[in-house]
Amino acid sequence: MVRAGTYRHLITIKKPIDSVGTSGEPTETWVIYAQRWASINALSGREFWSAKQVNAENTIRFRMRYCHGVTTKMRVEYDNRIFTIDSIINTGERNREMVLMVTEEV
Repeated sequence: MVRAGTYRHLITIKKPIDSVGTSGEPTETWVIYAQRWASINALSGREFWSAKQVNAENTIRFRMRYCHGVTTKMRVEYDNRIFTIDSIINTGERNREMVLMVTEEV
């Protein structure tokens, strides 16, 4: 069991909503799905060359209490940064704690 004090970073999980813009074009809007307290661990960082550009990629692990309905189509926002959800782990399949493996969008 994880103690509540371990979760000390407030994260926002957002989901995409398809809508129509002012000129009729389809747009994607992000709305808040949930806000949760989480622990954050940086797992790796790497730089790589792609199309003659240097790209940076950071893999982060957010550990938090279980939140029903979170999918990999959603994203996490924390500290004015945006993270793509790569995988979701329901720790022990007990619906008590979950781990989000994310990649920071640069």
